[in-house]
Amino acid sequence: MSFYAVAVGRRVGIYKDWAEAIGHVFGYSANSLKKFSTYQEAEAFMPDGDEDVAEPTKKRGRDEKKDAADELSADSPPCQRRKVDQQQDGIYVFVASYREDSSIGIACVFPDHPDWDVARKLDAPDLTSSHARFVAVLEAIKRLELEDPGHDNDVTVLTVDRELVDAMEACETSGWNAVVSEEEDVINRILEAKQGRPVNWVCLSDSTMDSMNWAPKWSDLAYRKAFEAAKEAN
Repeated sequence: MSFYAVAVGRRVGIYKDWAEAIGHVFGYSANSLKKFSTYQEAEAFMPDGDEDVAEPTKKRGRDEKKDAADELSADSPPCQRRKVDQQQDGIYVFVASYREDSSIGIACVFPDHPDWDVARKLDAPDLTSSHARFVAVLEAIKRLELEDPGHDNDVTVLTVDRELVDAMEACETSGWNAVVSEEEDVINRILEAKQGRPVNWVCLSDSTMDSMNWAPKWSDLAYRKAFEAAKEAN
């Protein structure tokens, strides 16, 4: 089991659910979120008196959403986009693919860094949508290596593809040769490209969306960019 310590965010605490923890730091100025393998490590990271373990919550009510929005507007700069530096704890990227007949488009969207976004058409008519999403992850990792070569920031990749998340999580713990997947080649390329960079993998489902009400906007944008890329003329 992993523990996620939110030391600075909308609600500080130690969480057992990664999606829940992200919901309390995304877009929050100077947030602080770290992943630990033991509760003791997470507790040591927290400010004194803020080490309670928080269970995953139900969908937030209207008042709670309003309070969070008020807090964000009061404590955050007018523009949430920040340069990559030691004060930024997390980089988030949404990946998507779209097939249009024999054309397929991929996209990776960085909410805090729109100039990093990648969207392009793949010239591979036999490529599956699932494989294309792995290619989108590869593009995202390449961009991260360019923009954050020192691996100074935690990275979270979000996708609707459960197979992708399961495969990459298995790679993180056991290595690529432990994964039985038709995507072995591109998985190996992803692992080579990220050069040991730790990555958190989140599957966007109905349950995760409940605690990540900011995610649909960016997931939809990634899908739309992939759609537009697939429509591009050759």
